Amino acid sequence: MARLDLARSLIELTYTEKADSYPDCLVLAYIDSGEGTVTDTREDINICGKIDALGDLSAKVQYAVNYIDNEVEARLEEARQQIEAQEQRLNAEIAKVAAQVEKLTPPAVGTVKFTASQKVGPEWLRCDGSFISEADYPELVAALGKLTPGVGTYDLLVSYANVQQMSNVCLYNGMAWTYLLKEQKLIGVNGTQANEISVSGVQGLVQLAAVDTVLSVCGGAVYLAQNNQSQNSFTLLECESFTGNEVSIEMTSLDTNSITSGLDMSFSVPNVVDANGKKLIMLGVFTTTVPAAGGAALEWELSKIKYAEWTAGDFAHADILTADFTPVKYAGQASAKADGGRSALTMLAFEHKNSDEALFAQASAYNQPDPGRQQDNFTFRFNICSLKNQVFGNIITEGLNNAFQPYITNYGIPNDTELPPLWHEIFKASSNPALNIIPIAGGSEYIYRAKIENRKLHYISGRYNPKTVYEYHTADVQLPSRCRLFKESVCYASAQGLWFVFVGTGLMFCETLEGENWGYLDTQDDVGVITQCGCLEYDEEGNALYISGVSTGGAKLVRLQLPPLYNYANDGAWLPHIASDGVPAYIKAKEPEESGAV
Repeated sequence: MARLDLARSLIELTYTEKADSYPDCLVLAYIDSGEGTVTDTREDINICGKIDALGDLSAKVQYAVNYIDNEVEARLEEARQQIEAQEQRLNAEIAKVAAQVEKLTPPAVGTVKFTASQKVGPEWLRCDGSFISEADYPELVAALGKLTPGVGTYDLLVSYANVQQMSNVCLYNGMAWTYLLKEQKLIGVNGTQANEISVSGVQGLVQLAAVDTVLSVCGGAVYLAQNNQSQNSFTLLECESFTGNEVSIEMTSLDTNSITSGLDMSFSVPNVVDANGKKLIMLGVFTTTVPAAGGAALEWELSKIKYAEWTAGDFAHADILTADFTPVKYAGQASAKADGGRSALTMLAFEHKNSDEALFAQASAYNQPDPGRQQDNFTFRFNICSLKNQVFGNIITEGLNNAFQPYITNYGIPNDTELPPLWHEIFKASSNPALNIIPIAGGSEYIYRAKIENRKLHYISGRYNPKTVYEYHTADVQLPSRCRLFKESVCYASAQGLWFVFVGTGLMFCETLEGENWGYLDTQDDVGVITQCGCLEYDEEGNALYISGVSTGGAKLVRLQLPPLYNYANDGAWLPHIASDGVPAYIKAKEPEESGAV
């Protein structure tokens, strides 16, 4: 409590036992040491708080309250300063000890340290992403290796503090485009120009964090699409004529209800691509049952992809086409106790990164019970193929044929925990399609499924030229705790010969998916932490990466200019781009020169 002592002209801060009334003091808090609780009562007008009275008394009381608050804050600030001073003394002592240790065992070349001091010595280089030559720093280049591509410049192209939802980024006619939902604006930017185009006719789009808005700009037309995984919530809007110089455009809603009926749309991403003057979009998957040949008591279930092909402005005459999978379920003989199959799909999307193809993978396991031997006869099959021109071929790889028999008397497809390790990963991921990436091909490789678990990237990949069996990999890089993946997280930078995966906090990169030797470039200082609507694009002509998404600071679109190609083995390497809370990092580049008398 606070008590005014008129005799000594001061306000005393003290305490007493809790009572029903306090006629001569202001109660600041109730403290129960037994329960370990503190209740701040400075706003309680019955025992403290603000007093509304006339005359001099009001001014005196207000002065007293202000004095009390200032006194309390002053004491808190004094405590904070004492703690800070103690930390500085401890840090100084730690630095002294570290200096002595460093003299005894100097850090190796390639060691990274954080310091705000610029007096680090000539043997330390700032981690600013700059290029170093092997002739100047041979030991450091050897320590860094080939997998540090570096970044020439970061250019913040779009930043809207209050924007909560945006589309992916789309490159068209030398500009990067994105759509802001609430603002109903199409934004196009490059290094020197920014176009804001008002968009009407977008009433069918919903503003929900769980529903992605897909922007496609291709062949002189603009498309906005959303797939909320049901017939009536599949929205496709078209502006059939677009140059990028408009002040405003109007979208037309295309009638998709009749062509999406009866489809499983869980895996479909509604990208629109332009292939030979025709527009293509993925719709979904439907399953049909067909009897086996020869009249046997057997049945197959076939899955088929359904997609639409049309000319801009004439969706009413679209062709609805189908593509068969391999059989995914074998129904078995009627005498069997229980049998069946399961399948696992990747995300399904026409994708410009894949030469406007829809690259997809499908795995299946089916059971042909053998009652006579009282054991199951499982077949696991995997295939990856592309629509519609089969740029990547139709690759079928047999997994495990008749080699997995977990049961003796129980007939049935195994559950997740009983599957072989690779198939466990394939089928487990299929239960949550939203976590899957769009499959991407490049450099004769493909990556078709990825996840982050225990702050590490895990993915499944293979080769299509020459064909190899798919493999499960774990990248040996410990990622920040807030990392995550998005459907558009992956791209292949052909001019660099590098794979990039955006994880919200930075970029992972490697030369080949077959290995597990990945690097990591932290982008939090320049981009922030992207938590939704994340997208990664590569501009081959400009040799630049584009990152877009929404962070706690709003919508952002950033261009990362990649450096020209170097022979990393002979010429040098790029320093990492690292900082922590504004404190720069330094890397030891060489051993210090010994000083002495000549």
